[in-house]
Amino acid sequence: MVCKKHVGKFSQNAPYFRMLNAMKHLAALSLFFATTLLAASLPTGMTQAEVDKTVEVLGTGGATRLLRSAEPYPFYPGIKVGFEALFFSSSSLIGMGNGDGSMPPVLFVPRLYLAKGLVADVDLILSFLPGGVVPSLSTVGAALKWTFLSERENIPGSIAAYFAYTSLRGLDRYLGTDLEFGLLASRDLVRVRPFLGLGVLFASGTVQNTVSGQLEGRHSTFHLFGGIEWELPANITLQLDLMNLNFQGSVFVGKKF
Repeated sequence: MVCKKHVGKFSQNAPYFRMLNAMKHLAALSLFFATTLLAASLPTGMTQAEVDKTVEVLGTGGATRLLRSAEPYPFYPGIKVGFEALFFSSSSLIGMGNGDGSMPPVLFVPRLYLAKGLVADVDLILSFLPGGVVPSLSTVGAALKWTFLSERENIPGSIAAYFAYTSLRGLDRYLGTDLEFGLLASRDLVRVRPFLGLGVLFASGTVQNTVSGQLEGRHSTFHLFGGIEWELPANITLQLDLMNLNFQGSVFVGKKF
């Protein structure tokens, strides 16, 4: 009887162990790419045009992702926590400046992710990678999402407005910030929630050791994105982004409580 009891408990907890293993594998794979295959640094001697291009690529690529449907979380417990792997193309930065940089064709940015329900249908979203963890782009971001139209019997979906801020640094000589606001819509299909959003992103950044010392660049663009949020024993979310006619993507594995 004791053995059966322990086996039963293990069977009940098996989905959580699988979720933790999936998070562990995603984190290990992302850190491997970021620390070994895709360690990156910007070159010296960049021109103003090259700095503007750098802000365009890094500012949009490293921006905070919502990775959420438009539905609000309750205040308690109302938590989604896990690990995000973000990737975007950086091939247009290869060969800039004095050619002494090390830019891969694709940048991988691993991040910790937390979404928390607050009050009045407002969610707080945090995603971050502390500086120095990997020799890549480090980001600290926060977003507020307000669901002003909730799905119910005569309304086939939810709609939310959001505002996001991201601080970026890394690649030896880049420092930047992003501001974004937009709208998000989703549909609840029980365990699957497809979502679609459109925002406007404003990026600014500075690069050190250019042809004129420190140079600043700015860029603004529309941000179209869509994805699917799966509510399994683990929460798995995929998001595909389109900015500047370039596709980017994020994968999230974690747990919703």
